[in-house]
Amino acid sequence: MLYIYLDESGDMGFNHDACSSYFVITALVCENRQTTKKIHYAVRRTLQKKVNHGKNCKRKAPELKGSATNTAIKKYFFNQLEDLLDWKLYTIVLDKRKHKASFGVPGNVDILYNMLTIQLLEQINFADYMMTSLIVDKRKNKKGMDDFNIHLRKDLGLLNITHEDSIKNYGLQAVDMFCYGIARKYERDDTEWYSVFQKFIYLEPEFQMKKKTAPAM
Repeated sequence: MLYIYLDESGDMGFNHDACSSYFVITALVCENRQTTKKIHYAVRRTLQKKVNHGKNCKRKAPELKGSATNTAIKKYFFNQLEDLLDWKLYTIVLDKRKHKASFGVPGNVDILYNMLTIQLLEQINFADYMMTSLIVDKRKNKKGMDDFNIHLRKDLGLLNITHEDSIKNYGLQAVDMFCYGIARKYERDDTEWYSVFQKFIYLEPEFQMKKKTAPAM
């Protein structure tokens, strides 16, 4: 069984100065259950030994976040995964400055998110697996989640899609760590953390508009 954890970094806004210039979606792809267990353990251990450890730790962090941990903690987390072979990262990068005319209007955010996700997951070979489990960080309301599931199953045939709270899912916390590093590369030209795990990035394309999928204006 193939396990895919999906997360994003940046925002979907287009029309004010506080918006990010890039939006990144990243998929952590694990080829078997044993690999997912080891990744989950690495997250749990990092939280216990580094984030929520010590007498001075008065407030326990509920989850591991790329934006809330320093590089030393990130490397501690990654060192537990470096010798694993059965995982890869796939990511897609949206340069919002190039697509403002198409998506910088109300109502197109969910359309764009679904398009990005489909274009990213199209690059993953599902044919060799009996089942694919896609776990998505819960960010949509029920209607948004239902629309997302319908579009992905129509285009990709994914049968098992769940939307989960990242606090309760270590796989989503793991992909958050990597997605943050990729986003920092584009948004801030900061590759300190990115360069540590870069060898595990299998694909890193920029989003390309397809005429047949462009939203109606």
